[in-house]
Amino acid sequence: MRRDHRQRHHRRHAPTRELAVVFHHAVPGDDVAVRESFDRLEQLTRNGDYAYFTDIAHHVAGLPLTSPSPAHWLDAQQATQQRWRALVTACRDHLSTAS
Repeated sequence: MRRDHRQRHHRRHAPTRELAVVFHHAVPGDDVAVRESFDRLEQLTRNGDYAYFTDIAHHVAGLPLTSPSPAHWLDAQQATQQRWRALVTACRDHLSTAS
């Protein structure tokens, strides 16, 4: 019973973890790792759950959306994209000055 619970918990949170991995690789600009993580995220969100995660992944990686998004953002798409990308550049800047 505990094993089943852990497996369900792992599957339910897998898209969130994969989005974090995309962000983690986007900060140093590791495009190959971003693409690999992005591909896994697309697989995990294929059923429509967490579909907006793929939008966020595009934004943090600085990639254009490949198709119209089903997500409805509170602000315009461009403003949303700029804010997510700004997080990546702020982290990048912080890491380059912290060394």
